[in-house]
Amino acid sequence: MIEYKNEVVEMPVKFTSLLNDKKVSELNELFNQRIAAGWELAAHTYVGDQGAATNVMLITFKSTKDKALQIEYKSEAVETSTKLAGSMMNEKDLSKFNEMLGQRTADGWELAAHTFLSAGGAQSNVLFITFKKER
Repeated sequence: MIEYKNEVVEMPVKFTSLLNDKKVSELNELFNQRIAAGWELAAHTYVGDQGAATNVMLITFKSTKDKALQIEYKSEAVETSTKLAGSMMNEKDLSKFNEMLGQRTADGWELAAHTFLSAGGAQSNVLFITFKKER
């Protein structure tokens, strides 16, 4: 039987053009601490509201207690050139995302999850992408 648990991480309401390196590092550290404790990343999603004092990322982990996993996580924040409309990306952003996936795959990384982070009134937004790799 698979067991799941959720955690909530506070996120900046207004991030700059890219998520700051400190927050990305904090999330990488959290993901790697959980895998060491037997919890693999299952998904993450950004829950935000322009008028909110804080926004959060809901992170779901699944139990790996039945198998020993040696996984490392790495997350990156990628700025989109324009706001995303619904689930649509413009061709330039889609090409950049596909190129990144190809590069990371060639380096042995597998896509674990990605989340769109809306920057409110900003001219661009951010894709927060998490990769995993067996050690």
